[in-house]
This record gives sequence, C-alpha cells and structure tokens, in this order.
Amino acid sequence: MPGPTPPDEPRFDLSLDPIQPRNRVGWYLVIAISAFMVAVQLATYLQRPTKERFRRAEAEMVLRMVAVQQALLASAGPQGKTASAPLPPTLRPELETLRDRALRFAEKDPEASRVYAIVSRELGQPIAPKLLRPLAESKDERMRLLAAFYAGTASMEPSELARRVDDGTILGRYAATQVRESAGKATGPDRGLLPPSQLAAWIAIALGAVGVLLLSVLLWVAYLVARSRGALRPLGPPLRAENAALSDHLALRAGLMFVAFLVLDALFSLSKGDGMGLEAYLRGLLLIGAAVAAASVPIQGRRLGLGAIGVGWRRLGRHILWGLAAAVANVPVLIAAMILGLALFPNLPTPEHPITDEIAKGGWAVAGAVLFLGAVVAPIVEEIWFRGLLLPAMVRSMGGVFGGVFFSSLLFAMVHPTGVPAWPALAAIGAMASLLTFQTRSLVPSIVMHAVHNGTLLLLNFLLFGS
Repeated sequence: MPGPTPPDEPRFDLSLDPIQPRNRVGWYLVIAISAFMVAVQLATYLQRPTKERFRRAEAEMVLRMVAVQQALLASAGPQGKTASAPLPPTLRPELETLRDRALRFAEKDPEASRVYAIVSRELGQPIAPKLLRPLAESKDERMRLLAAFYAGTASMEPSELARRVDDGTILGRYAATQVRESAGKATGPDRGLLPPSQLAAWIAIALGAVGVLLLSVLLWVAYLVARSRGALRPLGPPLRAENAALSDHLALRAGLMFVAFLVLDALFSLSKGDGMGLEAYLRGLLLIGAAVAAASVPIQGRRLGLGAIGVGWRRLGRHILWGLAAAVANVPVLIAAMILGLALFPNLPTPEHPITDEIAKGGWAVAGAVLFLGAVVAPIVEEIWFRGLLLPAMVRSMGGVFGGVFFSSLLFAMVHPTGVPAWPALAAIGAMASLLTFQTRSLVPSIVMHAVHNGTLLLLNFLLFGS
C-alpha cells in the first residue's frame, strides 16, 4: 500500500469535506465540447481527398531525401570519379510515386508541371509536351525557361540557363543540374544537389536517430532492472479524486478549459492575419493563462492550485531529467504506434497536422511562432488540461488507473487535427505522460517530455518542408 503523502506535497482538500452531492455539469461540458471538436476534426480530415491539391513542399521533401541518398551512395563509391553517378534502382520507386502524383495535377498547376518534368527527366522517361503548357504560360520567366528546356527549344547558353533556373530550392538545383548535364558538363558523382554543410547535417541527423534508438533501449532496460530490484517505485499521482464530488469538480475545471479553448479559437479565427505573427504569441499566452486559471481560481468556493496538480519548482532538475529520458525512451513506442495506425487504417488519408502548411511558408517569423505554440504553449496547456485535471477525474470515474489513462489518452489523441491513423501514436504520448505523472508525482516531467517531442518534430518538419 502507498505510504502517507509527504507533508511538503500540496494536496487538494475537497476530499476532506463532507460528502458533496454530485454535480455533473463539468462532465457534460467535457463530453459535449470534446465530441464537437472530434466531429469537426474528423469532418475536415475526411474531406482532404476531395480538396486534394498538389503540395510543392511534399515534392521538395522527396527530392531532398533522394538527393541525400544519392550523395551518400556516390560518396561511398569509387573515389576520384567525376562523372555523375546513374540513379540507383533503389531510389526509382520514390521518384516514380512522386511523378505519378505530379501527373495528376500537371495540366493545370505550374508547380506540378515543373515537378513532373524534373522527375521524368531523372527517371529517363519522356515528357508529354501538353503537360509543359502550364510552365510555358506562366508569368514567371524561370518557369518559361524550364518549359523551353524540357521541350528542347531553349536557345540560351547552358551555363546561363542553369544559373537562371536555379532559384536556390532543391527543385531549382535539380533543374540547373539537368541543364548542365544535358550540355555534357560534369557535375560530379554527388551532382552538387546539396551543399556540403547540408549533407553533413543530414548525416548527423541519421547518426543521431540511430543513437537515440540505442539509448532508448538502454533506458528501458535500466528502468526495468531498477524496478525489479525495488528501486524507482512510482510515487503516485499528485492528486487523487477520493470521491465522486472531487471527480466532478475536476471535470468542471477541465470543461471550462474546453470552453476557453473554443472561445479563443473562435476569436482568433476572426482575425484577418495569418495567425503566425504577434497573434500567435498573444494567443499562446492567453491559452497558458486560461490553463493556469482553470487550475487555480476558486470555483464553487474551493481552490485547487498548480501545486496540487504537480506543477512546482521542487526537485526541478530531477523532474527535467525524467522528462528528457522519457522523451528518448518513448521514440520506439511512437514508431511502433504510428506503424500500427497506418496498418489499421490503410485506406484513410495520410495523417498530417495543419501546421505543416504554415511550416511550408518558411521564414524565421513563422518558425518562431510555430515553435512557441507547439513546443512551449501546447505542452503546458495540454498537460495541465489532460494530465493535471482530466486524468485524476477519469481515474475515479472509470474505476481505476488503467481506465483513466486509456480514456484520457484516447481523448487527447482524438481532439488533435492530425488524422485517424495518428491516434495510436498520440495516445502513446498521452499514456507515457500519464505514467510519468504517476511515477514522479509531478506534472513537470510530462511537460518536458511533451515539449521535447513537439520541438523535435517541428524542427524536423522545418528541415523537410520549410522553404
């Protein structure tokens, strides 16, 4: 049996009051608003195929990945080779898939036409003249020059043409390389598609990913060995709903957070801005304020406080280390959960967060706003919301820890706009955050883990999708 709560750990004292009558208003709010949010998210997600359009950012990601692999294969080949290496057979399927996708939009979309022409050239396949028409009719001189080149009617000197079509993106570098190669100019085995610094960064990322996976296995082994020897025993949750009245009270606070989220979302949706400037920081600060208020202000004449749900400065260093370790240990779990989601829902649209569209715009202003919302605001708000308030309420209402963790984590996954196949991975994040809270009697480790996870994904998305 768990020992008594240490006197320096603040606890909510409603359970010490006489038994209160049930007040299910909070549960009604949680159920109604979460159902509304899930319905909206699903409706938007399931309409993606009908509103499908060509996404240049996705094409750039594929071409960048192919360029990295080709450069690595070239560097591993015979030294001193000056001619460009042929396209390895292992890379053809990726390019063929991209070409087929671009082909669906190429007759009307200049960007799709450009990708179709570049990839067809890489594959050594013929380019249909009618699919170059969007390029030839574009107002962008660079596009018109490309149309002439791929149609075989370009009159400009190759070195000048290569300079003119290279816009600094991976698409521009591919086009410029193809112009030089068509004129018989050697581009080297790696073709110069990636600057050496970028290639070094990709190699570092790949090695880092391998290192993270190995470290995650070591962390799980170390934790399980320590537990088998009686160490690292879970301290229990910061807050227990000792009776139904406390569960109702926590649900009410969580329900008010749902209301605050919807109100702020509606207010900022009326703004004429893109939401990625100062509005993003204001919105984030207001969301944090709403979360702190929902956990702290007197409601029904009773206080709660951040300390009661596990937010505090005590043992901060230890709790940060727990969060960092959990973020690493959770990587293979997330990979397995994502594979499971894709296997369970193979016919549904690919999971994708709407923030990807903002990331594709690039720029430091967008990067700063997205990182602030995703890696600072979301971890604080969502952990207070789901683990600080809803988790203890659901543990009581669902009859135990398993039911509380399962349903709170599932709800956490469902209200995200990413898509159904991502639900298992999102629920795995929620479950790990819940277990961290029970392990450390603090919300700080789950906030840190959540921040590291979101920040890492956003940085990788900027690398893959950012212009």
